[in-house]
Amino acid sequence: YIIPPMRANIIAIAAAVIKAIGIPLKPAGTGALSILSRRVENKNITKKNPMVSAQTYINKGRALYQLGETDSVPLFTEQAKKLCQSLPFNSGMVDVELLHGHLLTEIGGDSLTVGLQELQNVAQQGTDFNRAKAYHQLAQTYLKNENGAMAEIMLDSMYSLLTRFEVPTYI
Repeated sequence: YIIPPMRANIIAIAAAVIKAIGIPLKPAGTGALSILSRRVENKNITKKNPMVSAQTYINKGRALYQLGETDSVPLFTEQAKKLCQSLPFNSGMVDVELLHGHLLTEIGGDSLTVGLQELQNVAQQGTDFNRAKAYHQLAQTYLKNENGAMAEIMLDSMYSLLTRFEVPTYI
């Protein structure tokens, strides 16, 4: 059995994160799939990693958003925001503002301005990939609000970020 490259990368990243936070891993089997069947030996972690905990809240918020449970998303983004305040912006807060800004722009009304500010903050400070996501959401919001000129500017910015790389990047 050959592990596809993308899946192998995800597994390698997960193993590196678990190792970085100090949890010893023990192989549970042999063969090509043994990396998939590793288990955590020490379940009593004395110090929680705020980056991992924040990402868990962000992932729960994203899942709820995609399921249409938008009223629960702010609870998880607020929990993640508390954990990310002591971290560098691109170590968690970028994901919080991206998700929260996306939600607020979809809700519209009074929330629209705050959502636009959060997305613009990500577009200015985030990594190229997160900036592209923010530009995409900003473009969608401007199109929805019938501001085609700003939407085009946002799409141009997104396109220029995504075409910098030799390998195609999708958002």
